[in-house]
Amino acid sequence: MYEWWLDLQVDAHRFAYHDYPVHHFVNSYNDNLLLFLTEEHPLTTVDDAADYLSRLSQIDEQVAQLIESLERREEMGNIPPDFIVSMTISRLTGDLNGAKTVASARPATLPLYTTFRDRLELVDDLSDADRQGLLDEALRRVTESFVPAWMDLIEHMQSVQPIAGSDPGLWRLPDGDAYYQHLLREMTSTDLTADEIHQIGLDQVDRLQTELREVFDALGYPRDAATPTLLGRAASDAGFLSGSTAAGKQDIVAAWQQLIDDIDGRLDPYFNRRPAAGVIIIPEDFGAGGYYVAASVDGSRPGSFHAGVGGSSIPTYVMP
Repeated sequence: MYEWWLDLQVDAHRFAYHDYPVHHFVNSYNDNLLLFLTEEHPLTTVDDAADYLSRLSQIDEQVAQLIESLERREEMGNIPPDFIVSMTISRLTGDLNGAKTVASARPATLPLYTTFRDRLELVDDLSDADRQGLLDEALRRVTESFVPAWMDLIEHMQSVQPIAGSDPGLWRLPDGDAYYQHLLREMTSTDLTADEIHQIGLDQVDRLQTELREVFDALGYPRDAATPTLLGRAASDAGFLSGSTAAGKQDIVAAWQQLIDDIDGRLDPYFNRRPAAGVIIIPEDFGAGGYYVAASVDGSRPGSFHAGVGGSSIPTYVMP
């Protein structure tokens, strides 16, 4: 086992510049940084506030180092495909509330500041003067460190956009096939090849199609209809929730909460140890689905389910 792990670390070093650290989706550098500072970072004491301010002040240096690493990737031909670059620019610009320049940014409206402001209200033993001093310092560091750094990152992504190709395949990178195999080992802890894993997937599709057919038969659905048609009917029969209005978004959150409460009531027969931390729902302005952020180790911060409530038509049958 140790030799397998050691080989994996050697390959990880070999392929250190084969990934895309900046992109439009979860687990990107940009997403992780904002998630850490707006949700995961403790902020219950004056020392926590000082740590937060320290981290704010270092964002510009960290992003400068990140851009250097992106340039190394570009020298070896590792540029994300154009559609990822485009979505990433949109995501980064959204992080600045749509600002196109440093001068047009409104730092006091950005989550890195508003999160600090709101959570600072919960810190005890702070005089009004000290609280205002911390807020002024946070605003200065967001203005002088975060905003320019994010603009630099946007400009860098814009600079590679004209030369980004449309093909996302890893085969186009140096040793791309070997990197793909490394990722398979890392993600599956096996030495299965891509073809073998693909066959497992095909076998599972066959199994699921059979199980779906059994359910469709039990529902009395026509046997000659295609699976997409039948899934569409299942969605229609179960009903939809719409996030197009504020009331609709509240209904979606309530539906998620009902599912969590229902699951919570069924756990005792299966688990003799239960988490001390609870789970909260954080509405997000995207469609159906969501992602989970684990609770803090000490249980002081609950786990959070970031639930999509922005879809105009969310089928309820997918929510469980």
